[in-house]
Formats: sequence, structure tokens, C-alpha cells
Amino acid sequence: MSGLDLPRLGQAPAHLTHSVRRPKGYMLATGPLGVEDEGETLQCAHCQKHWKVQPGSGRQRGFCLNCNGPTCGKEACETKCTPAEKMIEEMEGRRQLDGALHRLRDK
Repeated sequence: MSGLDLPRLGQAPAHLTHSVRRPKGYMLATGPLGVEDEGETLQCAHCQKHWKVQPGSGRQRGFCLNCNGPTCGKEACETKCTPAEKMIEEMEGRRQLDGALHRLRDK
């Protein structure tokens, strides 16, 4: 590829056929034997897991109508809608609570 043929960030090169309407990313990996693997990626709306889109692979993925985004297929992501931002806020809240408890115990 010459410098002019490089894709923009998050977009696949023109020679690839697009497999999803709104990919979250593009990956290009080179294995130890020099074999290249490239393709578009999606990201789970709940756990933030990334995966390469492979149409016809047989993997069962889902879609959350509340988040309006794809899900990875794990049972936890399919059965309960907990957006990643909400999970981060809950973790930060627990950390603040833990810090307050430690300060109270130290007194």
C-alpha cells in the first residue's frame, strides 16, 4: 500500500467488501508466519469486547434495542442491559465508598 491508499481511522480499505453497516474499527494482524488477517470489527455495547466480523461463521451475536448496539453473545450481555458507561460509574462509586470506609476505620 502506498501512502495514498491508507484507510482513514476506523475504515476498511476500499478493496474489502463491507460486512457491517457501522463497523467500530478495522484490524490488520500479521501472524508469526507472515500470514495477514484483516477485517472490520464490532464492539459489544455492554462489555466493550471487540471481535472481527465474519459473516457466516455461525457465532450467535445479539443486538440491544435499549443501547442500540451489538452485543457479544455472552449470557450476561444478552440477558441484562448494563451499558459500559454505567458499569464504570458503578465501579467508581464502589471505589469511593471503599475509600470512605477505610478512612472511617482508620479514625
